[in-house]
Amino acid sequence: MYPMIDKAGAEDSTNDDNPTKVVASDDWDENLESGDCFIGFDLGTSGARMSIVEKNAFGQFDEVVTEALTWDNTLQYDNANDWRKAIDTLLLRAKGKEEVMDRVKAICVSGTSATCLLVKRNSLEVSRKARMYNFDVKAEQSSSSTTAVDNVMKLIDKYVPEKHTARATTGTLAKLLLWSEEQSLEDEVLCHQSDYVSLSLMYEGLNNDGITTHCDFHNILKLGYDVRALEYPSWMMELLEE
Repeated sequence: MYPMIDKAGAEDSTNDDNPTKVVASDDWDENLESGDCFIGFDLGTSGARMSIVEKNAFGQFDEVVTEALTWDNTLQYDNANDWRKAIDTLLLRAKGKEEVMDRVKAICVSGTSATCLLVKRNSLEVSRKARMYNFDVKAEQSSSSTTAVDNVMKLIDKYVPEKHTARATTGTLAKLLLWSEEQSLEDEVLCHQSDYVSLSLMYEGLNNDGITTHCDFHNILKLGYDVRALEYPSWMMELLEE
């Protein structure tokens, strides 16, 4: 739920053999010195919040800036463009605190679980509207064809192990499979909400050397990732090839 944009020179996550680098969320803080800060953004169900935290001389962390806003008719919780507008609005509220902002070393983004969307591979342009945390594939038979939903459920029953979290009809895998059934994926990639916001920040000037993103276990577990073996399992590869 909380990928990080890190200025500590982490390993490049764009390697084709390992497109998503997964790390423990506290691995990076050993590089922070006293006075260094990081920003946390939380995109929730009712609004968005920003917190700027500073590492003190005792190795502990103090919140030095906090701002929040509520989703409304001008900023909608299920609109990807509004996610970024919310981030920009919160950052504008921190204007005048340049001394703090100059000491920011990392940015963390938390989104709602299994909220995802499809974007164009090379541009980050949204190609299919976000499916939120509570989007249930089984409940979509009214807007999607019954055949498409049935095909998704058959694939999940055939390939996904019993009791695996990826079997959830509100999970990322089910949403991705339904998109594929509705229309084949061409030059599109899947982004979780937090990944999308992180990448949108990178694409606007932060995508230089020494900056990468880390995705946490929770989101990719719902896609089928094996967090013990640190790889996507063979059953998922077979499913995607069918």
